[in-house]
Amino acid sequence: METLRVTEREAADRLKGLDTRAFDYLAQQVRAATDVIADRNALKDEEQLGQCPGAIAPVRRICAQAAQALLDLLEQQAKATRVKPRSRPTRKPCRSASEGWSLRR
Repeated sequence: METLRVTEREAADRLKGLDTRAFDYLAQQVRAATDVIADRNALKDEEQLGQCPGAIAPVRRICAQAAQALLDLLEQQAKATRVKPRSRPTRKPCRSASEGWSLRR
């Protein structure tokens, strides 16, 4: 969770222009943390804890949903700020003297 908090702060700094890391990089960091948090076996174990008396809230599932939401936002930002390759400008060929351009003295 701390990794997500740090990355969220970095993304906020990026939006303010204080951080130069690309949103793709930040999304990659969140994706790695999300994979750890949303581990299927751990989520199953957490579900089974809900059957115990005095059950607690499913923290891992809630954190996995929050991590996925942050990942979605970062991917949207990355897509919006991705630099599109420039197309080469078309240049008109220069006219030669035989095409009507003449030097006048």
